[in-house]
Amino acid sequence: MTGKLLINVLGIHIAKVDNAATAVGSGANRFKVTQTGLVSKGYWGTDIMDANCGKVEFAIPSDLPAGNYLIRAEVVALHINVTGGGAAKPATFKLPGAYSPTDPDILFDLYGGYTSYTVTADSRGTEY
Repeated sequence: MTGKLLINVLGIHIAKVDNAATAVGSGANRFKVTQTGLVSKGYWGTDIMDANCGKVEFAIPSDLPAGNYLIRAEVVALHINVTGGGAAKPATFKLPGAYSPTDPDILFDLYGGYTSYTVTADSRGTEY
């Protein structure tokens, strides 16, 4: 059996942690690297991922300080270790807690006559 998400923002968030091998990410301060919401009517960020057989490409910021990080793609957490890097300190946020039931992208009516989609950015930081 296969399935497809009908609606989803594809968002990539990174959190610096002490040890990526053991960190669970709960309460970590995260920053947004990229996101894709509604691309065109009926075509979402996750459709791009599906079209690429689950592959999502994005750039690790070149000025990211060296250290251990967690990457979260809206659904899956990936643990990484960034080597080299810079001294950037982007604004962060916590999961859970970054989303509100009243956010326009949470209250969105997929079956309505939509022509646009708003990804709530204020509580989740800005793109790196």
